[in-house]
Formats: sequence, C-alpha cells, structure tokens
Amino acid sequence: MTVAVFIASRNTQPTRLRVLWLMSEADARKVCSDPRTAGQNFGLHWTSEHGKQGRDWNYTPDDGRWNGLLAELGVTLTGARDEQH
Repeated sequence: MTVAVFIASRNTQPTRLRVLWLMSEADARKVCSDPRTAGQNFGLHWTSEHGKQGRDWNYTPDDGRWNGLLAELGVTLTGARDEQH
C-alpha cells in the first residue's frame, strides 16, 4: 500500500497535509519512527487516508535534508513533487 509521508509543524497553516513523499507503508514506518525525523517543533508522520491532491493535501518541496536518512534506511520513493510535473 502506498502512503503519504507529511511534515507537521507547530503553528503552521494551512491545515492541509504538507506531503513530502509517497512510499510504501513499511518504508514510511521506518522513516517516521526514526528519532531524527522529529524535533521540538516538527515531526514526519504518515497516513494511508490522504484524500485527494489539491483538495486535502499539497506537495511540499523537499529541500534534500532527508536524503541521507532515506538512503541509510533504504527507502524507495513512489512519488514526490518533482515526479508529478
């Protein structure tokens, strides 16, 4: 199953999901349970009920800060902003 991995930040608007990537549930569990993906004011989370792009969520540009972690965990992205254009 493909799930959406999104970033949640304290006091950020709009309330739509800010999705970084689409990936398998197994990979999302690895990423989101890693302590490096959470801080005092943010966290990466995943959902299988992400709704429709543009209505319920939007892609948020990935600035590359997670590239090393994704590679270390062996994560395969099934969708990202750059792949949708």
